[in-house]
Amino acid sequence: ALVRSKSLEKFKYCTKCNMNVGFDDVHCPDCKVCIKSYDHHCGFIGKCVGRYNYCIFVAFTITAPISFFILFYMTLLIAVAGHEANN
Repeated sequence: ALVRSKSLEKFKYCTKCNMNVGFDDVHCPDCKVCIKSYDHHCGFIGKCVGRYNYCIFVAFTITAPISFFILFYMTLLIAVAGHEANN
């Protein structure tokens, strides 16, 4: 898929995108584009994780479970308070 370009030493040629891309770029078969510093394609967010969104992805993976547990705890408190009010 990726072939080194002889004329441009800092780039390689992606045969799927038909263009020169950087050496750290990887072609994502799901998104069908080359991603700079490709880490992985995340099915949960439906996008590739790479150089430009890696920090945002890490923040998301930290805050999403915390938000879930806060929501779960608040729902549990409301349910218990509602049950005690009915008794």
